[in-house]
Amino acid sequence: MVPEQDWVVKVDWKNGKGSGQVLWRLGKDGDFQVESTEKNPWFSFQHDVGYEPAGSNILTVLDDAPGMHEKDKKAGTRAQVWKLDEEKLIATLIYNNVDLGVHSICCGSIQTLPTGGYSSQSGWVLPSYGRTVETDKDSKIVFAVDVDGAVVYRSYRVADMYSAPVK
Repeated sequence: MVPEQDWVVKVDWKNGKGSGQVLWRLGKDGDFQVESTEKNPWFSFQHDVGYEPAGSNILTVLDDAPGMHEKDKKAGTRAQVWKLDEEKLIATLIYNNVDLGVHSICCGSIQTLPTGGYSSQSGWVLPSYGRTVETDKDSKIVFAVDVDGAVVYRSYRVADMYSAPVK
């Protein structure tokens, strides 16, 4: 993940035995053709990128979107889910929640929930607080909490204080 270049980069790693070569760059001016009806689908200053579930072709990303926010002060942080065809280099935006209610200048996370919704966290909202928003599968906000006076780097939903995170 390279936030200043607005890309997610896949490297031939193979547990340290790969070539180290860049296999592809996902993002504006990268290697993928985008399929989306969104005017500005590509992320910028992205955080917490990951395949969900691991090994799939579904990639989650929290988009802080500073460029969009500069042009439109109502534009906020977005939770995005991309379906990748790595063979044809096609990226399809399948979820783009543009209403997390705030704009974060950095940090954040996104987590797929078993209900089909997402838990998304905007880490540093000015002047100084973090917000976690949970949405249902239709992007409707069903829960939100603000943590005043702190930058919240990541936030993950757990079933209880004694179990592993919700998968």
